[in-house]
Amino acid sequence: MAEGESAAVIGPTRLPASRVASPYRCNRCELESLVEPSTTPSSSLSIPVSRFKGYFDLYNIPFEHIDRFDFTEKKSPLQAGGMNRGSNIFDRLKEGGIPHFVSDPDRSEEENRAALESELGSGEIDFAFMYWAGLDGLLHRVGNDSSEVPAKLRHYERWIADLAAKAKERYDEVKLYVFSDHGMANCDEHLDLKAVIEALPLSFGKDYAVVYDSTMARFWFFNEAARDQITAALGAVRQGRIMPTEELKRLRAHFEDGQFGELIFW
Repeated sequence: MAEGESAAVIGPTRLPASRVASPYRCNRCELESLVEPSTTPSSSLSIPVSRFKGYFDLYNIPFEHIDRFDFTEKKSPLQAGGMNRGSNIFDRLKEGGIPHFVSDPDRSEEENRAALESELGSGEIDFAFMYWAGLDGLLHRVGNDSSEVPAKLRHYERWIADLAAKAKERYDEVKLYVFSDHGMANCDEHLDLKAVIEALPLSFGKDYAVVYDSTMARFWFFNEAARDQITAALGAVRQGRIMPTEELKRLRAHFEDGQFGELIFW
């Protein structure tokens, strides 16, 4: 997940509250959870520590409800073994023993560019994967009509041209692929869907669970009354619609166990 997007979650897991460590801190590439030891001299308490290496931000998942969710991205997708299901290109590189470079999300764009330039100059790598997240953050901040966007693209264009030229100094054959992981649309209208749902005589955690993403909401239900009321309320919201099961299947976004939402409003 690119910087600036919401944290992806699987839920609800219905874990007991005692399983949730506190306090926690949010970090772009690491979540570290600690349970503070008791200050009572006669008591003892183990201190579990968990580290998530995914590239995400936690954002606004309320801590009092965090025990009902699990993070989909606990490992870095920019490393071998980083996928929950299947393999990625970094697994292939590792299995093939192919020397390569991968950008580090903890580094700045300039630091990653300089690191790749150095690797290309050494001539010791056969593959490079460079990821720059600055454009994503810029688009979230200013939208896609701002003059800052083409200026940023020209900036990347110069960097890419310089790196390609550097590679051609040391390699007989250079193949360059430029691609994006997603697009960006401007926000034309704000919908407070959370207020619509919270106006119902239902309780989060008792009757339902929900994750509000930037352009969708995903619901899980603990009783049929909650399912009926929320479904009816969403049906009256003109700015979106409930995704039918057949459409989700066609888009390969349907999961029989409802892992990513029993109902998806988009």
